[in-house]
Amino acid sequence: MHGSALISVHSQEEEELQEEELQEEGLQEEGLQEEELQEEDQEVIESWTSNVKACTCDCESADTATRNPPLLQPELPPPSPQPQLDTCMPECPYHRALGFESGSVTSDQISCSSQDQYSGWYSSWLPLKARLNNQGFGCAWLSKFNDLHQWIQIDLKEVQVMSGILSQGRCDADEWVTKYSIQYRSVETLNWIYYKDQTGNNRVFYGNSDRSSSVQNLLRPPIVARYVRLLPLGWHTRIALRMELLMCMNKTFVKTSIRTSTRTFIKTSIRTSTRTFIKTSTRTFIKTSTRTFIKTSTRTSTWTFISTVFREAQTNRVWEGDMFHALFTCP
Repeated sequence: MHGSALISVHSQEEEELQEEELQEEGLQEEGLQEEELQEEDQEVIESWTSNVKACTCDCESADTATRNPPLLQPELPPPSPQPQLDTCMPECPYHRALGFESGSVTSDQISCSSQDQYSGWYSSWLPLKARLNNQGFGCAWLSKFNDLHQWIQIDLKEVQVMSGILSQGRCDADEWVTKYSIQYRSVETLNWIYYKDQTGNNRVFYGNSDRSSSVQNLLRPPIVARYVRLLPLGWHTRIALRMELLMCMNKTFVKTSIRTSTRTFIKTSIRTSTRTFIKTSTRTFIKTSTRTFIKTSTRTSTWTFISTVFREAQTNRVWEGDMFHALFTCP
């Protein structure tokens, strides 16, 4: 009896110890999972903020404050600051036109303030007409109102690196924008961010002084965004604008473009040369062959004719004195 009681007591103690160990292991696993989740969230936030910082940093002034959007989870500790020289791109090495002038930028990518009020005469001066070097009636974007609340907006369709702007005035009148500022954002739901200068103030870009010349303003550093707005701050007569955006290209893209262009040029040249060679060779061959054939045929026919005449003369025993008579009277 005593032995069975001891066994039962020991078994109960072992079960309790096992339950306590399982509970401790469960708590430890939950703690580890929470720590892992927090570390993952921290990494995501750090990568997100570092990307935003690369868009808004001031490359020439390390003390200038940068403007970052609010974090998604404010209860987490802020990420450790990173040196600006590692993430900042002071100047874009290569530029390419987005496609205002070429027409690759479609009308649904361009919009403006109070666009729904464009009717009558203004319907010919919509924002889609704001294309560099555009000509003819309706060659530019004309704002219906001339105040500081007007803007023209471009949707790049995806997040890209923008490195500059080209601007022009109206082609058929002395109307142009003299200065402007730029806003941008990567997501439609976020607030607009002004492009800043080294002092942290909104950067003012100086525009045109006549109707025809184009003025280029490069962005140092370039901006990473999908939506871009140009806000006129000054104008001559009225707000009128033709424009082009410059996008940043890296060396890899440039090398790939050069290789592709070179290959295309070589293939086109080879095809053109081959076709030209074949045509020239065929024509030359036909002409030469035709001439040779005609000459050879004429000579052969003449000699065959003469030989036949002589044979007939010998067969019919025609005398030498009558040979020429036989030549001209032969049937």
